[in-house]
Amino acid sequence: MAKPFSSLCEPHLFDGKPAIKTYKDILDTNIMLVVASMSAAGIAESHHLGIVPFGDGNCTIKHTSLHQIATIIEHYFSGHQIETQITCSNGRLNIALQQTYNNEILEWVEIIFEKE
Repeated sequence: MAKPFSSLCEPHLFDGKPAIKTYKDILDTNIMLVVASMSAAGIAESHHLGIVPFGDGNCTIKHTSLHQIATIIEHYFSGHQIETQITCSNGRLNIALQQTYNNEILEWVEIIFEKE
């Protein structure tokens, strides 16, 4: 049986009412975004995720693995990349997302959970 590999998350519907969060146990966000597993595992189990944000905001991903460190790679349309590492806390990864950095537009964000 295939596991879910992506989700479009919207904090609000077009009429301003809160959206139903299908993956509320896995994702919490205040912006519209797409999260995809880049492996055969589901979003909560995957060691490799991709995010396409549609605005500035925050995203928390609940991850079931025991990994404590995640490498975040921001991919920009110019080809520029920024790599940082974030510590996971209690199985959760909190990410601040911004559409632009130094006048460059963010294309997508890659998350790699480091093996320990």
